Amino acid sequence: MNPYVFVQPHETVELANITGPGEIRQIRITPTGLWRDLIFRIYWEDQPYPSVESPIGDFFCCGWQKYL
Repeated sequence: MNPYVFVQPHETVELANITGPGEIRQIRITPTGLWRDLIFRIYWEDQPYPSVESPIGDFFCCGWQKYL
């Protein structure tokens, strides 16, 4: 398994599938292109719809595509 993944246009990638109790402590990404075009979705409890659905930049408070 690689420590990185390239996501192609119109492609969906599952980053984690955790069974039982757990937590995600860090998400490290290097977005390219328009950060608002990348959608971040989080599902839990076997729900058919995401509990979180947000552009990557907005979710990580970088909606203007600038690192601070």
